[in-house]
Amino acid sequence: HQPRKSIFEMFESLILLGVGGNLVYHGSVDSAQEYFTNMNYKLPQGESVADWLIDISSGELSPSVDHPLHRQMSALQEMSKVEKASLNRERLYENWSSHFQNLISVEDKGKDEETHPPLRTKRPGFLSQTWYQFTRCVILFNRNISSELQDACLIIGGTLAIVLLDGTLSLNVGHDPNIDHEYAVLTGVGSSEEANSMFEQIALPSLFYHTRRGLAVSMGFLTKTSTIICVLTALSSIKALMQKRVEFFREAGSGCDVNAYYLAVNIFDTIKVSFKMILVAVITVTFRNTAASQVAMGLQFILLGWIASSWGLVFPLCINPTNVVMVTGFFSMFTALLLSGAPSTPVEYEAMYDFPALNVFSSFIGPPRFFMESLVINEYKTTPEQHGFTWTNTSSEFDKVSYFLGLGGNDDDVYEMSKNGWYWGVLPSIFIGLTIRTLGFILIHACNRPNRLKQSLASDLKGDFSVQIGSMLFLILFFGFTVIAFVLFSLSI
Repeated sequence: HQPRKSIFEMFESLILLGVGGNLVYHGSVDSAQEYFTNMNYKLPQGESVADWLIDISSGELSPSVDHPLHRQMSALQEMSKVEKASLNRERLYENWSSHFQNLISVEDKGKDEETHPPLRTKRPGFLSQTWYQFTRCVILFNRNISSELQDACLIIGGTLAIVLLDGTLSLNVGHDPNIDHEYAVLTGVGSSEEANSMFEQIALPSLFYHTRRGLAVSMGFLTKTSTIICVLTALSSIKALMQKRVEFFREAGSGCDVNAYYLAVNIFDTIKVSFKMILVAVITVTFRNTAASQVAMGLQFILLGWIASSWGLVFPLCINPTNVVMVTGFFSMFTALLLSGAPSTPVEYEAMYDFPALNVFSSFIGPPRFFMESLVINEYKTTPEQHGFTWTNTSSEFDKVSYFLGLGGNDDDVYEMSKNGWYWGVLPSIFIGLTIRTLGFILIHACNRPNRLKQSLASDLKGDFSVQIGSMLFLILFFGFTVIAFVLFSLSI
């Protein structure tokens, strides 16, 4: 901050700090102009000394033509404004350090203790900074508790409305297949291709009408529920990064660890979203019911929130603040409706298991992909094997969950009757969330660097070994989580 001229002339002592708290000058006001003039900084006629000093300490002002630093800068015309300012500041820090070491005598240093530069304090460690940022998240949450409660009420209220409109889950009863020539159709299977075709086209749809109908009802409910949850959860999560955006840039420019900040935000947001999803699961179990394990249902809601909030913590890092709400909402709704695997959508589960590339794309991009499949299979596994899943003991290879469901195609045990729930999608969901959040760690270093007074990432990669190591580590984690998730949901077990 630069004071007006009349106030500045009242100063006796002056401290100039650069980015990160590095000392540029500490001494009397009268000596400041002489000090920087000796470094070939020229004060333009009529300009305020205070403004001039601020421009110097920020690195925006370069030495005059005959100074070696200026000649070096002239030789690097292709450098960006941020890079030039960074180089200027580094020279200022070095010059002050050298100047201080060459002060006249120890006696003179002792006469005026206030001219000593402040001792460089040890920066808190990574865990300390993470805990500090976490406590700030808690304070921010308490300060905005009314807004947080409104977000939770929207998610819970939206789910409750869908549950009440769809009604309680129940089994279909009293349906007569009424197949023409029933005996001939059922006993002719395997005798000829024509008999097999007749069985598939005529008998199966009627025999398993209750299964088809149950699938349509369950998928319809889960599509609506998952869409509401994905959109509202992602939009709620972006607030964690948007509310203190300016403060984050200022602190990151002063040397605070952005990894500690982003990790703390992720941990707190995960806890917050998990509580919301538990409440949503309780509402669903209470008013819609489930024939399977209630714990299995609750776990799937938590994992859906985990993936949806992961995307909500990524978009604010790479999307303009004015567009981030629109982009996040569109992405969440688009992927929940079109890539979830539900019947009559562009990407159904049967197509996923037939085309591995489509399965990979839907699994990483569509948050409800494992949520919907798991909850439907949870209910069907409580019924006898032939109700929804057929399996031929003579087959050497598992025949994907029959003709009419197309679910659980990579799990050979999906057909076994159980009320304990189906957990095949749990680990893939966890690692997909980790992959998305690791992408966030990469983006927080790669994007908005000028706002944090940083050089371009390419420049730092060339000259900073720690940046090279950190970048390599995050890339290894990203591709490692991606490969693990791919293996988990692509291979048969």
